[in-house]
Amino acid sequence: EDLKVERPTCEITDSDLDKMVETLREQHKTWQAVSRTSQDGDQVTIDFEGKIDGEGFEGGAATDFELVLGEGNMIDGFEEGLGEKSAGEDTELKLTFPDQYQKEELAGKDVCFSVKIKQVAEPVLPALDTEFFSKFGVESDKIEAFHTEIRGNMERERDRALQRRFNTSVLDTMSDANELSLPQALIEQEIMRMQQQALQSMMQRGANPSGFDPSSMSGMFEEPSKKRVKLGLLMAEMINDAGISADPAKVRGTVESMASSYEDSAAVVKWYYEDPQRLQEIEAMCLEDEAVTWIADRATVSEVPISFDDLMNPGQTGQ
Repeated sequence: EDLKVERPTCEITDSDLDKMVETLREQHKTWQAVSRTSQDGDQVTIDFEGKIDGEGFEGGAATDFELVLGEGNMIDGFEEGLGEKSAGEDTELKLTFPDQYQKEELAGKDVCFSVKIKQVAEPVLPALDTEFFSKFGVESDKIEAFHTEIRGNMERERDRALQRRFNTSVLDTMSDANELSLPQALIEQEIMRMQQQALQSMMQRGANPSGFDPSSMSGMFEEPSKKRVKLGLLMAEMINDAGISADPAKVRGTVESMASSYEDSAAVVKWYYEDPQRLQEIEAMCLEDEAVTWIADRATVSEVPISFDDLMNPGQTGQ
């Protein structure tokens, strides 16, 4: 009853819709070869070979490598050195790897790249026509029908993001308002779980886990683990005292809402319900929502408007 929390609200404007449409066109762009020199935003197809002290190194060469200039995916100077170049040109780039480069054996080393520009291509955005609309399940040639579909998707994403942000605000506020003496055994158990998650994440990204020592990351996981344990204990006690449970109807509605953005929504719903573990994750989400609602009904809640950009891309407004 003493808690004070903020509930974010968000209205989707016509400008937000227009920006989303342009983002979708950007995601479906194609590339068309041009005869002019390259510039930022172009895709160049190149062969390159890098040498350090006259010797090649692992990962330092590639053939038919496609690179979009200006995206900053290569070390400083590489993309800049390929500006204003034409197909068929050869160039040399004398650069230096950053001191904090991900491959320690290359960090801070001087390198010379021999580069052959094989093609320069500019982006071509798709037209707003039936073919493009159909990619999003809209079987109409009317821009209004397309806008309605996209706005509906944006509203569903907005609602989920608002709920997540409000949940975090409420739970963090509740956690900060309660002091607990935490069992060290639970903290260590949570640290081990987070270490395992980090290892699995590395493997999913294709990284080689050999030689990786999860215990070396214990320090960085200690504070997050304490926070999770504390919140878990508080939530379990509160849920038990308040008699809160996940409403099956809300669980079903949440699954159907998540599935609605897929072409075969029925198959997605079935996918969740045929695996108890997957469904349990949704039930946990709904249980958290119910708990947050229970807290919010008793706390002092003030509404704070937020833009769609700030909601969906925190810390990246305008980008």
